Amino acid sequence: MLTRLKVARVEAPPSPVQQVVLRGLMPRMAGEEPASRNAVIRWHTGSGKTLAYALPLLARIQHDEPGVQAIIVTPTRELCLQTLHVLQKLTKQGKANKKGNSITVKSYMGRPTEIMLSEIKHHPPHIVVGTPQTLASLLASGALPLVRDEKARTLVVDEIDAFTKQFRWEGLAKILTCGSHTHGLARKAQGRRTRSFAKGELDEPEAPPLPPPPSTSPPQGERRRTVWSRGGVWLVSAVVPEHVVQHCLHSAGIAPEERRVFEPRGKPWSSRRSGHMPPDVRHVMIPPPRPALIPLLRRLTAPEDTPAEAAEAAEVAEVAEAAEAAEGAAEIAARRVGGALVFVQSKYTSDALLKALRRERPPDAPTAAEAPEDYVVGEGGEEGEGGEGDEFRSLTPDEQRHIMKWRLRADGVHSESNRHDTIEMGGRQRGLALRHMAEGKLNVLTATDMLARGVDIKGASYVVNANMPDDSGAYLHRAGRVGRLGGESGVVVSLPSTANEVERLRGYAKELGIELHETRL
Repeated sequence: MLTRLKVARVEAPPSPVQQVVLRGLMPRMAGEEPASRNAVIRWHTGSGKTLAYALPLLARIQHDEPGVQAIIVTPTRELCLQTLHVLQKLTKQGKANKKGNSITVKSYMGRPTEIMLSEIKHHPPHIVVGTPQTLASLLASGALPLVRDEKARTLVVDEIDAFTKQFRWEGLAKILTCGSHTHGLARKAQGRRTRSFAKGELDEPEAPPLPPPPSTSPPQGERRRTVWSRGGVWLVSAVVPEHVVQHCLHSAGIAPEERRVFEPRGKPWSSRRSGHMPPDVRHVMIPPPRPALIPLLRRLTAPEDTPAEAAEAAEVAEVAEAAEAAEGAAEIAARRVGGALVFVQSKYTSDALLKALRRERPPDAPTAAEAPEDYVVGEGGEEGEGGEGDEFRSLTPDEQRHIMKWRLRADGVHSESNRHDTIEMGGRQRGLALRHMAEGKLNVLTATDMLARGVDIKGASYVVNANMPDDSGAYLHRAGRVGRLGGESGVVVSLPSTANEVERLRGYAKELGIELHETRL
C-alpha cells in the first residue's frame, strides 16, 4: 500500500475517513479477523473517500485470476473519469510488478461499440469504472466476463444517493440483480473467446422484474442469489439514507445487517441529518431583493489588475465596512481569489447566463455605431470571439483586447455541453471546461446539479447558488465542491429570490448543522 502511495505521489497523511476505512476493509493476514465484505462509507464531501476505498480494492485484486474482479458505478461521466485517473495513478497503468503481472483499469461509458466489445473480449481488465446504463448492458449481455471466484467480486457504487432517480436506478438495479444465469453466459464468453454467439443468445433469459426505486418502506420480496451474493458491495456517498442501503443490499441478495458502516464518530447518523459538511466552508445568504448576478460574480472573481479593479475594490470595501452585521459580506470582499462555480436549475438557464457573460462589455467601450470609419479588423477579431460577430470585428485591436480583458472568462457544463463538439473532439468539451477552471483560465463556470456529485473541481473558491437546490442533500453536494481535502477553504453564496426560498435555506442550514451568515449587498 505504501508503495502505491509513493508511486501516485500521495505524500499527505491519511484523512480520517481513509484511516477508518483502511482498517476495516484492507485484507487481513492469516489468523486475523476477516475484513468486512459489505460496507457503507458515509463521510462528508471532499474528505478523500475515493482514495479510501481505492486502496483496499486494489489490495483485493488477484493478479493471476482472469476476469473482472471489481466494478465501480458512477452517476456521471466526469466522476467516472476522475475515479479512473485516481486508480491509474495508483496502479501506474501498464507497469508490471515483480512477477510480471499488472492491474488493469478501464472505463466504459456510452453505448457499447464494436471496439469496446473487442477490447473486453481479448483483454478483460481487472477493474471496470463506468456509468450504470453501459455497465448494465455489458453485464446483461454477458460481454463483461466476471472472475470465476465469486468471493473475489466487489461492486462499488459511488454517490449512491444520486441513483434514487428513476432514470439512474434502472441501470443500477440491473447491475445489482444480475443473476447466475447471466454469469454462466459470461463464463462462456471468457472461456471460449473465439466462439461467435448466435443472435439473441447473450440476451438475458426471462429476467425477473426489476425492484422499484428505493422508498422509505422496507424492501419487499424474497432475496435472490446474484453474482454479488458471496462477494462484496460497497456504497459510498456523503448522503446514504438507511432505506437506500437496505434496498440496494436486498436487491444484490445480501442481508442488510451483513454490512459495516464507516462514518465520523462525533456525528452519529440520524434521519434528520442529511450528511456532514466540510469544516472549511463558509455559508452566506443574500436575502431578497437579490443583487444582479453578473456584477456580483465580478466582485467575487475579477482580478485586481483589470480596468475596473479600483472602482470595484473600493465599492466592495465600502459595502463591507458599512455592514457591521454582515460577516458574510466581509468574507466575500476579502477573498477575491479563484473562480466561481455557479449552479443553476436547468441547462437552458446555464446557456442563457453563459451567453450574457460572453456578450458583456465595459461601460466605456464603443459600440459598432460609435466606431470611426477607419477602424480595421485586428488579429483578435475572429468571427464569434466576442459573441457579437461583425459588431465586435469592427473595433480596433486595442478595443477588442480591452473588452476581452474586462469580460469574465466563462464556460458552462451540463448534460448537453458536448452537443456542438465535432467528431474529432469526441465530446471532450466538458473535460476541457473543468481543465481550464483548474488552470485558472476561467473566472466563472456555470453548471447544473450534474456537476455537484463527487467531482473535484480545482480552481473554484466560490459556489454560487443562483437557483436554490431542491433539498438539503443537493445543497450539501453543491457546497462540497469547495473546501475539499488538500485544497483551500471556500465560500458558498446563496441568492434566494423569495421569502419562501429564504425559509427553505434556513431549514437546510438547521438540518445540516451549519452556520448561515445573512447579509445584504
